[in-house]
Amino acid sequence: MIIMKNNTKNIPRAVFLHVFCFIAFFLLFQNLGFAQTKPLANVDGIDLIEYDLQLALNQIMPAGVFHGGFSSEKRATYRPRAIENMIDKELLYQETLKRGMSFDAGSIKKARKTMIDKIGNLKKYKQVLKKNGLTDEHYIRNLKKDIMIKKILKIEIDEKSRISDKETLEYYTNNVKSFFRPKAIRLRHIMISVKPNAAVEEKNKLHKNAVQLLARIKEDEDMAAL
Repeated sequence: MIIMKNNTKNIPRAVFLHVFCFIAFFLLFQNLGFAQTKPLANVDGIDLIEYDLQLALNQIMPAGVFHGGFSSEKRATYRPRAIENMIDKELLYQETLKRGMSFDAGSIKKARKTMIDKIGNLKKYKQVLKKNGLTDEHYIRNLKKDIMIKKILKIEIDEKSRISDKETLEYYTNNVKSFFRPKAIRLRHIMISVKPNAAVEEKNKLHKNAVQLLARIKEDEDMAAL
């Protein structure tokens, strides 16, 4: 099991993480049938289990996971990267908690209800969770995690990466020379090849052809066509 302690004050590097929708959870539930309670990693006292790893794997290869198109060998290849993403996702979520960021409880409740309706009813929902070694609390925490990660990425990436018109104009003014190319000329030529051992008659024929072409070009005929 991997044990990690988050001592950094900065955002973890997994800025590429995407937020899962309820369908992803539903499809994952249908594909799991193994014990998931054994911790795979511990991040600041929070155990991450097989279920968290499967979610991370789905981010890397969603289509194949959902449709059973990946072999066990292929999944094993992606496992180290998925574990890293899983840990980064947890670090991002814990950063939101440290900042005291809030979430809309109504959206969590709505997403949970959508999942229940998708599976059938509350009883079946709990049965699916139990079958996969999960609890309702764990599922709700993942919903919160995805919502909060989306919020912190918006703050740290989307909002901070916006450039104002003033900044754009200032950059252009300071680097105006880099936006212009020097004067250039496009050249064309017609090559008429003459073999070194060609007979005089052949050389004269080719020379005559070259002279005729030059005359036509001077009369503004299309050189590319000639």
